[in-house]
Amino acid sequence: MDEKANDMKRGLFRHLVRLCVCVTLIGGALALMGNTGCQTMNRPPSIEDGTELESALRGFHKNLRWARYEKAAYFVAEDFKQSFLGRYEEHGEDFHITLLEIKDLEMKSADREKEEPVHAIVDVEQHWYKEPNMTVQKERFIERWDRQQSGWRLVSRMEKDEWRELQKEKKEAESKTDEEGSEEKS
Repeated sequence: MDEKANDMKRGLFRHLVRLCVCVTLIGGALALMGNTGCQTMNRPPSIEDGTELESALRGFHKNLRWARYEKAAYFVAEDFKQSFLGRYEEHGEDFHITLLEIKDLEMKSADREKEEPVHAIVDVEQHWYKEPNMTVQKERFIERWDRQQSGWRLVSRMEKDEWRELQKEKKEAESKTDEEGSEEKS
């Protein structure tokens, strides 16, 4: 068990180092382009964002792992909180999470055109079982964390397959809009 825990720590550390490098590069590039903003919502990601995000992820996942859903909800955005709590209430007391492992993390800069704040897309593998079965299941979730004035908050958490389908639909809608726009110009 100690070896597995050490491997998980090393994996998380590697992801955080990559995150810090990416945040530094993105922040530097945006600063050179003159695209830095003063407000929390309209600025590029910073090293502090990475540190704060790491703390939020650790707190959220630790509380989720130990079925402290009310405490985990502290890290959840207000408009997603009831949905989040309802989902785990439905599972009942027989539902147990045995492991939460971050598989990938991608920081995104604010996009003023789309009115999107600095945010992170986090790919999480969740191991769980439900009594009396005791067979451990694996599921992948995509979490979106937004940098808000109150700190990093979880704004959505969905199964990876559902997220992929949603992304596919968004791309199709965008290309349809682009095609319509180019036809109008012709």
